[in-house]
Amino acid sequence: LDRGFKTIGDMVDNLKNVKVGNTPESLYPELPLLQLKAQSISENKMIKPRAGQIHAYSIPKYSTIAINFSVESDPANQRVFAAGLYLYMSVSSKAPYSLVYENWWRIWKEGSEESKPPKEIQKELNENLTQEIPLEKVKRFLYLLKKLKMFLIFLKGEKNKDDSIRKRTRVLYQFAMVNEGSDDQTEAQFARKVIIKLNYLLELCNIIETYLVTDAEKAGRYYGPTTSLFYWSRRQLNNFQEMLERNLDFIIKDPKAASAFESIMSLFSPSESEVAHPYQHKKLFNIQDFAETIFGFPTIITYTWHEIAKQSFG
Repeated sequence: LDRGFKTIGDMVDNLKNVKVGNTPESLYPELPLLQLKAQSISENKMIKPRAGQIHAYSIPKYSTIAINFSVESDPANQRVFAAGLYLYMSVSSKAPYSLVYENWWRIWKEGSEESKPPKEIQKELNENLTQEIPLEKVKRFLYLLKKLKMFLIFLKGEKNKDDSIRKRTRVLYQFAMVNEGSDDQTEAQFARKVIIKLNYLLELCNIIETYLVTDAEKAGRYYGPTTSLFYWSRRQLNNFQEMLERNLDFIIKDPKAASAFESIMSLFSPSESEVAHPYQHKKLFNIQDFAETIFGFPTIITYTWHEIAKQSFG
């Protein structure tokens, strides 16, 4: 208002003319995003930044292993009613460890389909790995694949449905669950299944991060995949944490659930000293923060994934 901008149209027309002075003002760092937001509201469509216009990323530019998770709650009844996980893995052919990645999944797919014994799988893996994998880890990885069940491996060179040849090995996993009740017992059982499934997935990804590596030029360093967990808004984490808090007594009495709970909470929650897990900022990423700091979207208050999906897909 101090600059005479009374309408969105005024902002669209004049923000580009604002000169950044020597005296810092709160407006200056907001100018690029403010221009995108004003334009998007004026034109009622999503506006993407031009090349070179993005000044910060709140999510990694590339993620070899991406896990999207969602935990939806009903605030009125203080119950989580649904949860979902989606895993996607893919490696660029330019990545130093791409060949290791391709061979890893070829061996595991053939081993699973042909019911090869763990020792044979271990032998084939170690012929392709820089860091040899012990037999107990092979057995554990095989166990995790069986527990996750709907784990899909699409190898490079295989045919797609349209008969084209797949250019990259892609790995997919999907899990969705609905809480069928509204009482304490059904949510407790629901929470148990969700955390055990999530822990299986994280453990599997950790094994991949550990062994799918190649040496870098500098001694003591290596190249390898990383896992990123994506969620929409802090509310998702709050829903998850509050569900676990409500059902803590039930969870800690179940050895399998208690073990999964301890592993997961060390990543998702601060410690008693309120210091977050040291890898939390490297593993957990808020997609809403990314959208709100990168794209111009025609909404005044906040971005929701429902609105973005409607704008993008109709």
